[in-house]
Order: sequence, then C-alpha cells, then structure tokens
Amino acid sequence: FSTDITWVDFSHHPSLRNILFVYNKISNSFLGNIYYLGEVIPQDYEQALAWFQKSAAQGESGAQLSLGHMYDKGEGVTRDRTQAFDWYRKAAEQGQVTAQYNLALMYENGEVVPQDYVQALAWYGKAAAQGDSSSQLNLGYLYNKGLGIKQDDAQARVWYRKAAIQGNAIAQHNLAIMYRDGEGMAKDFTQAFNWYHKAANQGYAKSQFAIGHMYAYGQGVQKNFPLALNWYRKSAEQGNGSAQAGLATMYEKGQGLPKNKVIACALYTLAASSDTYGAKANRDNILATMSAQSADAAQKLSSQMSTPGKLLKAIDQYVLQ
Repeated sequence: FSTDITWVDFSHHPSLRNILFVYNKISNSFLGNIYYLGEVIPQDYEQALAWFQKSAAQGESGAQLSLGHMYDKGEGVTRDRTQAFDWYRKAAEQGQVTAQYNLALMYENGEVVPQDYVQALAWYGKAAAQGDSSSQLNLGYLYNKGLGIKQDDAQARVWYRKAAIQGNAIAQHNLAIMYRDGEGMAKDFTQAFNWYHKAANQGYAKSQFAIGHMYAYGQGVQKNFPLALNWYRKSAEQGNGSAQAGLATMYEKGQGLPKNKVIACALYTLAASSDTYGAKANRDNILATMSAQSADAAQKLSSQMSTPGKLLKAIDQYVLQ
C-alpha cells in the first residue's frame, strides 16, 4: 500500500473550503457545549466561553445564543447584559428562536434598552411564527392589553390558543379568562372551565383556584363542594391567597365539610398576609365571634400553615386533635 500523502490546495476548491469552515464553527460550538454542560468532562465555564466565542465570531447562531446566555447570567465572565443583548440580537437576526424570545423579553421589560413594545411585538412575532409557545403567549398578551399595537381580542385569542394547544398552562389560563369574561365574544363558562381544567391539571395554582371557584358557585358546571374543596386545597398549598380565602369560606360556612372557625380564621389570616381582597375583613369579622383561646389557636395554626408546603398537613393535623 502507498504511504504517500496527497495535499489538497483548498484555494482551488471553494466548496470544500466552505464545508470546512462550517464544520469548524460547529465543532467550536460543540466543544463549548461539552465544557458548559460538564456531562463528559468537568464543567468549565471559562473554556465554554472561549469556544463559544470562537464559534460565535464565525457566525454560528447557537453559539451566539449561548454566549448571550453566559453574559446574561454571569457564567464564566462578569455579568454584562449589554453584551448579552448584542449576542442575542446577532443570533435572533439569524432566526434563532430562543434568542428572538430573549430579545423580545428585554424590549418588553426595558432591560438594557428602553422599553419598546413595538420591538417586543416584532421579535415575539418572529419566534411565535416558528412555534415558540412562550412567544405565542406573550404576543397574545400584548394584543390583549394593546401594548405596542391596537388592542385586539381576536388576535389575542388566536395566539393564546396556539400556545394553549401546545400545553402552555399560562396561555390556557388566559384563554379561559377571555371565555369567562366574554372578551371579544360571548361569555362561555363551559369553554372557560375546560381551559382552566387543562392548566389546573398541570399544577397551575391560579387555574386550580378558578376551577374550585367554579365548582363552589356552579359556574359552567354543577355546584360541587367536595370538588371545590379539592381544587382549593391544591391551589392553597401552593400559596395562592384567593384559594386560601376560598377554603376559609368553606370552613366558615360548613360547605362540604364541618364548620371550623379556627381553621377558617387561620386561613383568612394567611390569605390576608398576601393582601388577598376581603381576607382581612373576613378574618376580623370571624375573630369578633371567637374566644381568646380559639383566636390564639388560629394564630398558631396560621403560623404553621405559612411554612411552604405545610398548609394541608397543618390543617389535617389540627382536625385530628
């Protein structure tokens, strides 16, 4: 066999030269990801940054996005959100969907650059057209509130629905609100309930409260106190003040469970701590009917409930006393 090596002058092969350039910038980006993730070799943000910089300078959009993220979070480099914005823009202009979303978010919130809803709308629109559900959600919100464009409920509903169909819980919740309140259409509690239910099943606390409220008051569904209680409990456990107040009302009135002023007062107290509408007044009203001993018990129970993830345990333990 021959051991001769044939050297190729790539100056006469522009197509091969282009292939090598593309391979090189992708390889640099790949190495950056290897160092960034630390799954194959020890994580090293500084090495990741160096390789991303090489690839980004060659125009690789994924590396530009990653570089923007590292500057945004201060990973391996001093945090510099201006640099983050610049790299996000470079990637976004090449159609990088996450970069388009990040850029839009910075324009919407006035981060690094002056708040500009028109620019936010434009970049969300580009990412939304590529199917990004977070961008579809935010685009729907801008149309819903008339930010950067004339208020348009129909367009808001279109974009909320696109995101909702993809399983975006916030979009499902917002779409439910539009049906509930009849924004740009007739009120439809059945549709509202259906979309709330989808979001609630994903653990979205606001929708869990909404489902509980609809069961408690028979909106779009037959009144059902046990189911209302179930959804209020799920939402209240996550810290939703409205659900805590709703649960308090059920204990105060004995709706689907025995009356219990101590638990009701404790829940109203907890809800009032997050400025939930009406909770403080309801707490004060019920306190006026309680003995000093019961009021002290309610205060102690409320304190136990305030520990994240301990609300239901505190209630259940009190009931068993």
